[in-house]
Amino acid sequence: MHNSTSLDMSITGIPVSMEKHYDIVRKYKPDVYMFGSVTAFSWINDETPNEKKSDFNKPKKAKPFWVIVDSKGKMENWLHFYRQSEYSGNIIVLVSGETPQSYLEYLSARKYDYIQTGKKYVNYKEAMNILKKKYNVETLVIDSGGKLNSYFLESSLIDEISILISPNIKGADCLNLFRDIKEPITLTLLKSEQLDDYIRLVYQVVK
Repeated sequence: MHNSTSLDMSITGIPVSMEKHYDIVRKYKPDVYMFGSVTAFSWINDETPNEKKSDFNKPKKAKPFWVIVDSKGKMENWLHFYRQSEYSGNIIVLVSGETPQSYLEYLSARKYDYIQTGKKYVNYKEAMNILKKKYNVETLVIDSGGKLNSYFLESSLIDEISILISPNIKGADCLNLFRDIKEPITLTLLKSEQLDDYIRLVYQVVK
């Protein structure tokens, strides 16, 4: 798991060095770069280009796969934003048994790979097993919000936590990175490093 936060662990409304953030992601050499639909949709704006005819065909892109968790179909009609990006890999969508049929048809019509597990919510352990077996995934980096990070931590699916701390304090409106953790999790510090005014902390999750 890799995230950028303020000193008080806020993940929104803070200046972030995207260059430093993604340089760390690349160093992991992940087979999968994963995030949730809320994070994915946060990049959609009035300048998002329209879908093109070519977006109905799967492009040939090298790893990492970009995996988006979207059981509610939030990204319907917007996934072309990532398909058109020169930075993204081929997209795989994680959905559940209650994902709207219209979204599944949207994905199929555009040749997006999707993995359907769980009933109401995605069964992450099952989805990870499918990613490993079908797509030869060994290393996965999740870079998402508090809820998805919490699900993965509580399911013992995180081996290492990397946090890039920016030289800022959000204060009263802090949206905490680990706000949904219900049980204590023990960590072991693997390393710390200073990157200009930023600090990076890397922990191993004790299981």
